[in-house]
Amino acid sequence: MKLVSTARAASDISAGQSFVIRYDGTNFQLLGAGQVSSNISDVAIATSWDGDTTNAPTKNTVYDAMGGLKCSVFDIGDWNMDSSATVNVTKGSINAQDIRMIDVFIRNDADTNYYKLDQYDSVAAGSASGWIDTVASVIVLRRRASGDFDNTSFDSTSYNRGYVTIWSKA
Repeated sequence: MKLVSTARAASDISAGQSFVIRYDGTNFQLLGAGQVSSNISDVAIATSWDGDTTNAPTKNTVYDAMGGLKCSVFDIGDWNMDSSATVNVTKGSINAQDIRMIDVFIRNDADTNYYKLDQYDSVAAGSASGWIDTVASVIVLRRRASGDFDNTSFDSTSYNRGYVTIWSKA
């Protein structure tokens, strides 16, 4: 993860590499990088911002030129994971049947690391640390009791806990 306030190294960006980025309304934040692809057709390329190729994106929405999918990013908001096993994130007007993929990245209280909610748990090997449900107009995020996220490294409040990325049919 490299936020706009962190200097980039020459090795941070390589040809053919894919990235998870978030537009915060002012800057693009580099959240993660994938493997370098030997074939550029393997990389999803965003070619338009809300159908407007001149202006910056609005509502953190981009379109995937490879599959015609819409990518929407939502803040999780305030979530004390140590005391609450679930949180609801409003997904707006995205229909559940149009969703193709959901990724959830959780940041720790120190804001030094991001973790996938559904990663394998280090406390109970073979179990997921959390999972994702879609119910009506919300995404329900759940963490496993006594798992990786059920501790004091994830109990601060009054800041955004992380991000939900939804890829849906455009």
